[in-house]
Amino acid sequence: MCFNWPADSLKTMWGDTSGEFTYKPVDKKTNYVKRCVAIAGDTLEIRNGTVYLNGKKNILPYRAKIQFKHIIYSSKGISTNKILRYTGKEFERKFTITFKNQEEYQSIVRHITSLNLVQGNTYELTTNSYDNFKKVTDQYRSEITEVKTNKRVTNLTLSLAEKIRKDSEVDSVVQIVHEADNAIFPHIASNQWSQDNMGPIYVPKKGVTVTINSANLPYYRQIIELYENNNLVVNNEDIYINGKSATEYTFQQDYYWLMGDNRHNSLDSRYWGFVPFDHVLGKPVMVWFSWDADAPTLMAKIKSIRWDRMFTTVGGEGEPVSYRYVVFALIIAYIGYQIFKKKKTE
Repeated sequence: MCFNWPADSLKTMWGDTSGEFTYKPVDKKTNYVKRCVAIAGDTLEIRNGTVYLNGKKNILPYRAKIQFKHIIYSSKGISTNKILRYTGKEFERKFTITFKNQEEYQSIVRHITSLNLVQGNTYELTTNSYDNFKKVTDQYRSEITEVKTNKRVTNLTLSLAEKIRKDSEVDSVVQIVHEADNAIFPHIASNQWSQDNMGPIYVPKKGVTVTINSANLPYYRQIIELYENNNLVVNNEDIYINGKSATEYTFQQDYYWLMGDNRHNSLDSRYWGFVPFDHVLGKPVMVWFSWDADAPTLMAKIKSIRWDRMFTTVGGEGEPVSYRYVVFALIIAYIGYQIFKKKKTE
């Protein structure tokens, strides 16, 4: 589903890892595409990363490539070359580094996930953003050495994880299940919800009336105030909507629950809640261009162009179909026609 990013967003959207929110006007929207997991009237629950709708396991279409972070264990050690045989991105790499000065240190720590002192100015660090990390270390000509470890955190589809399990040099592959996180919607600490375990949660449907109280108001507050433009006041246990005492609320539009297929690297409804119908733009039908937007340089971005995804259909069954050669042929034919037409005129 193509939609407008809801009114409030995690600062992580702009690279901030504090977990805090930033607020913007409801009409200041950003276009995004995520999978519509639940529609209005559904009750959703996530158990160990698996989505359940109305008590039944959600069956995804063939083209869905759901990914989760996994830990690959091997007593023999796991080299980067071993990982690259299976996947070319989103895996952790560990290095030792000897910092020469504070400037080098401050530039590099932006691109790492952990840092441990070995001795003196030498540290062991972990990065899951190698391209950006390498750009900085090349700039400072840093003294780095990659470390072969007995475990690697890697982002994998379930089918690829199963394939790696069959590798004779691998002891086990374990899907990561995250602990409770207060950043998870509706940000109630006592829920003990995480991106892998949450719910059940009801997705609001137009015309349905629900009881509201201080306990469940966090689920609906954003809807009442921002998306349906009501004046909401809470005084201890009392709730007032447009100046009147309220114990019930009737939804004025349908809502949806959207999630990214890259489940452990996606800001979606698990963090900012429901998407209102008036934010929905439609259903994407074709991918016309795709590259790695996080590549550190323009040349790296050009090299990362995913040619097999260009002009590829989004819906349907079976493998995606690309019409890039047809489009390229039409472009060449048009250019040829224009040249022929110009020469004929002359």
